[in-house]
Amino acid sequence: MATCVYDNAEMQMYRTIQSNVNQQTIIRHIQDVLSAISKYFSWQDSLTAVLELYTLAYETVMALWFKKFFQWCSGQQKIANIDEKFWQTMLSCHDAFSDLNTNVVDLSEFLILFREQFFSLISEFREFSYKASPTFKFWEMFLRAGEVMLLNVRAERDGDWNTHLQSVSSMLPYFFIANKTNYARWTTAYLIDMLNLPEETYSAFMSGKFAVRQKPGVFNGIWSDMATKKTIIKDSKGSGGIVGLTTQKSALLRWTFTRHILAKYALEMRKRSGIALGSEENHENNRPTAMKRDEQEVNDLIEHVQNNMTDPFDIEE
Repeated sequence: MATCVYDNAEMQMYRTIQSNVNQQTIIRHIQDVLSAISKYFSWQDSLTAVLELYTLAYETVMALWFKKFFQWCSGQQKIANIDEKFWQTMLSCHDAFSDLNTNVVDLSEFLILFREQFFSLISEFREFSYKASPTFKFWEMFLRAGEVMLLNVRAERDGDWNTHLQSVSSMLPYFFIANKTNYARWTTAYLIDMLNLPEETYSAFMSGKFAVRQKPGVFNGIWSDMATKKTIIKDSKGSGGIVGLTTQKSALLRWTFTRHILAKYALEMRKRSGIALGSEENHENNRPTAMKRDEQEVNDLIEHVQNNMTDPFDIEE
């Protein structure tokens, strides 16, 4: 069975930040970030909009983090110690990701070299920066939270059960910190239940069947509640739904029991009429137009931060 390790590093970091960072500084930084983000996004009350906004904010902050990291490496005369093979492998991976016709990129060699060449440097950089700037540590907390969210999304998209459990367990400290009593209580119960599944259910979840896929392809799994909202609930509220039938129990039952069959017919009709395309197998965020849009928005956010805000990773040498 899968194992799930609870790590309270985020809780410890929170206490450290709470005792060392000036509260007004934190508030000012948060206000600056929200102002920068809202400048480029129109708010929508949907999970997809929230995930997109937070992902782009994460990419922006991470880009600034790496910029400061390489500046520090250069100042400490550590760039020369990095093997030339690493840079060549990184460029190859970048070219592969830039090729919109490539669906799968082999990162194994790059990750091995990254661990060998950079893990110790990153640890040293973090230790130095934590001592130099409590604000740096605060923004590292933001990046950690972003990584937890992205892990959870990735688990659903790929149908990776172990990653799902890992990401959910990593959310627990944040639920306690934010005083989300129900989330803290029932997420704990959920994890215990999921670690004691019947063998048949466990095997199904390990094969990715805990996520819902409405069409074949890769990186397009979604949460079960989102799938329900996009299908049954959406259809029930739209034209031809249960509007006007709610007072007739027999009609409502007929509609409910036959909805999945009618939905198949409706989808096929949309495909035949050209309204819906059945050949698209990738998630919409993997489409070339979406990738170009996201890249431009991240660049815009980076430019805004650099021109109008204090560098969140500014450290005194």
